[in-house]
Amino acid sequence: MNRMWLVAFLPAAVAAGCALTSKGKLLEVSWYTLELIQPGTANPQSAGPVLRLGYVHSGADLGQRIAWGDGAYRMGFYEERRWTERPAQFVTTALHRALFEAHAFRRASQVTAPQLDIEVVSLQELRSPRAHAGRVALHVRLSGERELLDTTIVRDEPVRGGRFEDVVAAISHALDDATNEVAERVEAALCASPGVDGVTGASCHPSSP
Repeated sequence: MNRMWLVAFLPAAVAAGCALTSKGKLLEVSWYTLELIQPGTANPQSAGPVLRLGYVHSGADLGQRIAWGDGAYRMGFYEERRWTERPAQFVTTALHRALFEAHAFRRASQVTAPQLDIEVVSLQELRSPRAHAGRVALHVRLSGERELLDTTIVRDEPVRGGRFEDVVAAISHALDDATNEVAERVEAALCASPGVDGVTGASCHPSSP
């Protein structure tokens, strides 16, 4: 009986495999980058506080497949549209530009320096009845001997156009705005805590009150 079952099953399996092979289409993947944005410019003021950039990470769901969401509970991924890097790498590059170029933080490696850790909560296309935008959300945690800042920054940038490249441009601008806001909030938090290692009144020049 077992032999008869195998004889009957194998032709069916081969036929099913052939059908999948013959009818299936190859997935054509388009790759997108967020690096085509204006480079940061050095801050003309004196060097700012020291800072150590720690972990920049995202959940396992935020990989190279480009994500979309409706701003509420629904979320999905494009199979045929993908990032050239993981979102956490794009955020790391943008943070380096915002912190150490535009805002002139001094890089620190010593463990006593204030440390900034970032979780990438969202980097996606926002599709809802009320908005079509690029969204970036970053959970920011700044700590020294004590916690100095713990907040989430969300920036949305409207999509201006009907091409998917316009969606990518909106996410890119949202990322630029979000990382610049991170730099401003971190600078303000450090300047409000002059006892933190490497932070003095002379090194503080907050961008905003």
